[in-house]
Amino acid sequence: MEHVARTLVVTSVAALGACTLLGLFDAPLGGECEEDADCDLTGYVEDPAVRAVCDTIDLRCRCEDADGDGHMPAACRDLPFIGGGEDCDDADPEVNPDAVELCNGRDDDCDGRVDDGPEPPAHSQASCVAGTWTVTGCADGWDDCDGDGSNGCEAGLETWRTCGSCELRCGTGDTCEAGACLEVAVAMVSAGDRHTCAVRENGAVVCWGDDASGQLGDGEAGGWSGEPVLVGALEASGVWAGGTHACAVGEDGTVSCWGANERRQLGVAQPDVTAVPIALDLSGPVSEVGAGEAHGCARLDDRSVICWGDNSDGQVGSGEVASILAPKSALLEGAEAVRLAVGARHTCVHDAKGRVICWGDNSDYQVGVPERGRVYEPREAGLSGARAVTCGGSHTCAWLGGADVRCWGRNESGQLGDGTRVGPTFVPVAVSGLAEDVVEVAAGGEHTCARTAQGTAACWGANGRGQLGDGTTEDRLGPVLVSGLEGVRRIAAAAFHTCAVLDDGGVACWGANDSGQLGDGTTDESHVPVEVLGLP
Repeated sequence: MEHVARTLVVTSVAALGACTLLGLFDAPLGGECEEDADCDLTGYVEDPAVRAVCDTIDLRCRCEDADGDGHMPAACRDLPFIGGGEDCDDADPEVNPDAVELCNGRDDDCDGRVDDGPEPPAHSQASCVAGTWTVTGCADGWDDCDGDGSNGCEAGLETWRTCGSCELRCGTGDTCEAGACLEVAVAMVSAGDRHTCAVRENGAVVCWGDDASGQLGDGEAGGWSGEPVLVGALEASGVWAGGTHACAVGEDGTVSCWGANERRQLGVAQPDVTAVPIALDLSGPVSEVGAGEAHGCARLDDRSVICWGDNSDGQVGSGEVASILAPKSALLEGAEAVRLAVGARHTCVHDAKGRVICWGDNSDYQVGVPERGRVYEPREAGLSGARAVTCGGSHTCAWLGGADVRCWGRNESGQLGDGTRVGPTFVPVAVSGLAEDVVEVAAGGEHTCARTAQGTAACWGANGRGQLGDGTTEDRLGPVLVSGLEGVRRIAAAAFHTCAVLDDGGVACWGANDSGQLGDGTTDESHVPVEVLGLP
């Protein structure tokens, strides 16, 4: 007759807490346990992968690491065949014997002591009492400017925000040396739809104006800023503002973009909006970028061009008809792009042979070819000898040297500058009345501006918001000087406002200002240049 054992193992309440019954079953000694022999003790689970042998205890009963931190709960400590039991809070994976003790009013490392010897916050000497840090001293060059003991001495005293002390704040993006603010000139400015961005000579990028889509790049989307804010921790050689986004080229030739991304204008699939710069994965180092209404392009060091984003009018130039595209090479067919220009919904380059090559929206002949509509592949405009090209809302202009500027496309506001409103036209027309040699041309929504060799600026076209800067709101069919502006080093035109970098390193803007895009701290429209605050 087969010998049958009936085993009952009872342990102390101290060892098991609420559990007092560890095993109760009938089974042959040395044989497998019955299928219904299990353990249903609080704090334990059945491990079906283990088949038990009946040797007085059901080995399928294992101690559970409920929080998954690799440590068994303290209730398991004295159980036979179990072991472990060092975790003093098995509901919190941040609490276990290997955890770092913090200043939070609890025993993080399960040594029986609360807040014993946690590491002080960075750059500080501090004491922890009842889960709260109190800063008692700071390392050299640091201070506790926000009064929050949890982050210690968070402020470095060699930055533009806190230069030498918590009270001294330099201009946005300026340099701090030995506790003194050193003004840093602006190297470049770019105007978007309702925001503006600039690069300082130390590589700092600042933006101001509308921030509804995070296009200011300061980490938080929403609202607006009437004065410059710093964009992340970028060190850039150039910045380009688009419709509701912006892109910058780093000193190392990488590209980062921020703002709206519903048409993939940032060059990445997600997210739809970002208030911090996102790096693009392009095929090589980049020389310059352009930002349109909802697309972007980059000219690489090898003089090829890559575009991305909205392609509903062919503005990516890859030959594809898809409405939204990831970065694609524009089909330049061997042409070497010397400079890049991106308009609202079309794109142009001028190549090493002086040709202007464009693609995208041609509904107003802004691509420069006679067939109206969408142009999905680069086409040569009827122009040669170009030294620079610029794209606006629905028109394009090229500088051929001296005072010779030619424009084509839409002209209902006089943005072609030929003294008429005749248009649209795919045939380049000469801008009339430029009295001085030109060194730069910038096309906006329905206006155009030129920077002269003498440091003045002249504009023409739509002026309903004062974007020509002549003190009026009258459209001009030919160039008029911007009022009181001298020492102009760079110029940028947007839909309804215009900005210029000046010889003193500052920036002046004029035109629409409903989102603070002029940077003077107000939302007041200005028909003459106003100074952007804090630059330099």
